[in-house]
Amino acid sequence: QRFSPAELSFNSEIIRYTTVTRLHDDLLHMEVVNGRSLTFGPFGNSSGSDDGGFLSQRLNTFRTDLNPYDPYNSIRHSRVTYGANRVNRFVRKAIRFYSEDGLYVEDKTRRYVHRLSADIEYEANGTGGYETTSTTTGTSGTTTTSP
Repeated sequence: QRFSPAELSFNSEIIRYTTVTRLHDDLLHMEVVNGRSLTFGPFGNSSGSDDGGFLSQRLNTFRTDLNPYDPYNSIRHSRVTYGANRVNRFVRKAIRFYSEDGLYVEDKTRRYVHRLSADIEYEANGTGGYETTSTTTGTSGTTTTSP
């Protein structure tokens, strides 16, 4: 088993990942899938897996769907804690809701969890910016699995 380093190897490194929330067999599944960065390499579970990998959590639930889910809830309860002064931005790039028939709705509005003022000034000067660092995928409907 390989353990990853505690610090990033490169300045301005981009970490990308997808979080999946879904219902299956009276369980609420939450997991990180398709993660990648230069320092950590690939990380996370296979999308829709039930293997209980390292970056997953399952909770018993009586819910039959995720329709009451509030997409702003994940933004309100996410943050950069230790070393926040060294993180340029933490952004949800998109959120997707799936039904049993496939993709139901997608919102590609960028929602910032954290952003340094230097990053805002960098973009305001027209010199570009960094790519987003995370994508959150949600599921909606009854006992669906993410594609």
